[in-house]
Amino acid sequence: MEIGVVTSGAARVAVDDTDRPLIEAAAAALGASASYRAWDDPAVDWAAFDVVVVRSPWDYPERVDEFTGWLASAEAAGVALHNPAAVIRWNLDKRYLADLAGVGVAVVPTAFAATSAEVTAALAGPAGFGDGGRSWISGVDEVVVKPTVSAGSRDTGRFRWGDPAAVALAERILAAGKTVMVQPAVPSVAERGEVACVLIDGALAHAYRKGPLLARGGGLLLDGYQEQRSLIEDLPTAVWDLAGAVHDAAVDVLRRRGALADDRPLLYARIDLVDLPDGTPAL
Repeated sequence: MEIGVVTSGAARVAVDDTDRPLIEAAAAALGASASYRAWDDPAVDWAAFDVVVVRSPWDYPERVDEFTGWLASAEAAGVALHNPAAVIRWNLDKRYLADLAGVGVAVVPTAFAATSAEVTAALAGPAGFGDGGRSWISGVDEVVVKPTVSAGSRDTGRFRWGDPAAVALAERILAAGKTVMVQPAVPSVAERGEVACVLIDGALAHAYRKGPLLARGGGLLLDGYQEQRSLIEDLPTAVWDLAGAVHDAAVDVLRRRGALADDRPLLYARIDLVDLPDGTPAL
């Protein structure tokens, strides 16, 4: 079997994708080959691969129109893409959080802003998010601002409510033609980070904790991500239950939208969860 692994031509990918040797070795153990190819390389015949897995096209946030164009061309050519192109398109933009919240998934409250007026409203303070049973928001003194299409905390900042720097970042995001998302800064994230749950073929495989990353006032902490592998049994049952529920809700939303033909699980998913002040997890 010939497996095409979608990456980017960026030099840093060769250094940062530390899983690559493991993926290549696993493929070889199955009598297959894993060939890494840049998504924007016009010389690649993606349809020649038995299966194509999207792995590390980490330059897509700056080139989202080109990348979605590539997805469309791969889809039209009948490339066996995993996850499917329609799933990736939906997941590229974090406005999918509203879709999941709409079907009952526990999601950190999020406001989306496409204009300066909407930015002003979103950054007016905790009261702008309403209560809705989430009274913890009134005690939060910080906000997180970022674009809905991003990766690696690009153009992301953590600020006190009312900080002019939050407005400035939001305006830069709008000027770049992107949509802004605003969330109350969940206190536990600055203390102990978040947990990334990884599902393979719908089954919970492993998880790891990502340490605090955002510095107050904008920018990143000096040490960046601090990742620690965690065993499944180290995490509360509620975390795993929510991760599974998020996956199933995403599949249901995508099926009803016509992005998936049936209820079969996604080949892979990473679901990032945080602890709310009342101790419950949220996406």
